[in-house]
Amino acid sequence: MDRMEIAEEITSATQIYRDGEVHKIRFDKSWSSADVSVYDLAGRAILKENGVPTHLDYVLELPKAMIYVVKINSDTGETFTQKIVR
Repeated sequence: MDRMEIAEEITSATQIYRDGEVHKIRFDKSWSSADVSVYDLAGRAILKENGVPTHLDYVLELPKAMIYVVKINSDTGETFTQKIVR
């Protein structure tokens, strides 16, 4: 495996970004659906949604200002995890 192949494996096109007062997920274009889970820092599930269509950006409905961990499992078997601050 050369360096380019390794970089392609590590890089995900999925992004979580802030849009005004909300956070949104922009999914990898190769995905058709994903399961989205959001946890607080104590590990409690705040949000779980399965089978989210990935052709549109997904708005994260986060209840209050705190730190969250977002975990996304795609239909292709990829997993994306990111910490966000609201």
